[in-house]
Amino acid sequence: MSIEITSTQNPQVKELLRLRKRSARERERRFLIDGLRDLQRAVASGVEIEAIYFCPDQVEPDSISGLGPGIRVSPSILEKITYRDNAEGFVAVAHMRTHELAQLTISENPLILVAASIEKPGNLGAMLRTADAAGVDALLVSKPAVDLYNPNVIRSSTGTVFSVPLAVAEGSAIRDWLDERGVCGIAALPGARESLYAADLRGPIAFFLGREQDGLSAEWQAAASVHLAIPMRGLADSLNVSATAAILTYEAVRQRGGG
Repeated sequence: MSIEITSTQNPQVKELLRLRKRSARERERRFLIDGLRDLQRAVASGVEIEAIYFCPDQVEPDSISGLGPGIRVSPSILEKITYRDNAEGFVAVAHMRTHELAQLTISENPLILVAASIEKPGNLGAMLRTADAAGVDALLVSKPAVDLYNPNVIRSSTGTVFSVPLAVAEGSAIRDWLDERGVCGIAALPGARESLYAADLRGPIAFFLGREQDGLSAEWQAAASVHLAIPMRGLADSLNVSATAAILTYEAVRQRGGG
């Protein structure tokens, strides 16, 4: 760890700043991590770490030792390259992985979440945390999709974006993939006649979850074999999509004897 960067004009600093933009991340297939828990989970999940730019005054070098090649930077450089308000003293550069349907392996009786054009990174991150905690088989992300390597997805997922089985594909490809495997699509809709708590969720199922602004598209609603409603007792007529995902998932887990 003998290298040290002190100039904001250093080409490596400019590269790090470019990776704040989605277009650069997708073009270079690289992204940034600046939380220790997120970095540790990325490494544990097999993500390739290119380098860790750290400030010795702000992070204990031993805490990141062994997680990737280290490059010292000055406090002013760290302040420039980090995107968190409560920076943890480093920024790591990692390589993206591919997320294709063909790479997924699911159980004989799968429980799957489908994020149908979810737009907010924080919602996708929260859904990933639910998927991880509940042990779902996979989370499928329909295009147009949130950037999986958006800093807010990584942060709000607490690093589970690196461990949850994921695939990103066109909606039609996802629906075909589910049909080929005999997975029943389920949509949660406010006006549905059947209550979530009256439904049998013990078989192979995939919950379809849409954007908060306008919910599931007509195409996704038509593809769902079952429409369910979550009982609403107050004035609100809908829930945050990540909260909906958690309620649906854990009811299925409960019915399957998981709690």
